[in-house]
Amino acid sequence: MFEVEVARNGLDLSVVASEVDSSLIPQVISRLADIAYGFVFWSAPNRTGYLASTVYKEVGETEAVVGVGASYAKFVVEGTAPHEIRPVNAHVLAFVNQFTNKLVFAPVVRHPGTKPNKFLEKAARDTVGMVEDVVTEEWGRVVG
Repeated sequence: MFEVEVARNGLDLSVVASEVDSSLIPQVISRLADIAYGFVFWSAPNRTGYLASTVYKEVGETEAVVGVGASYAKFVVEGTAPHEIRPVNAHVLAFVNQFTNKLVFAPVVRHPGTKPNKFLEKAARDTVGMVEDVVTEEWGRVVG
């Protein structure tokens, strides 16, 4: 499970908290969690849509967590080294060749590996970039 933490400490909201009403912090955390959720959801690789469907958020008073629950999320985020794929419950693997669109049978496949996709880190950076705007908007709602 991979997560982005939106917290008073994680985004260094302590400086902001000293300058604004502390009752704003839960609202700011909640808004930033919504923003982070959107960034993660929309930037998740979308081959089947399953990865994006497992994006979740948990919001508390002083922190929020946005993560991806798919079992293979680690391999998407960190990438994989070249490796062999062998059948577990059969004698051969069966798959459709993406170039010829024909069914292929093979006792072993040499996978070239995958490049890392740091979409969670990008979502965290993009969310951090929104802190000032969110605080300003929430302050405007209070002041009025």
